[in-house]
Amino acid sequence: MPGTPERLSSKITAALCDILSCAPADLVTTTAENAGVRKTATDDLPAPPANAEKAGPPCIAPVTK
Repeated sequence: MPGTPERLSSKITAALCDILSCAPADLVTTTAENAGVRKTATDDLPAPPANAEKAGPPCIAPVTK
């Protein structure tokens, strides 16, 4: 069923699964689709994230014993 997904709490899902003796995957089907590339108003490549220049290598904490 295409369209906006509806929300369902995990408690309700668990209750339905208990009542119907099934797994959540039996109640909900999922599909994956590749997202298309979005163009900007100027037809340029999308701008990098705001924090892209600030990002550096990950900080590794020293191991002490």
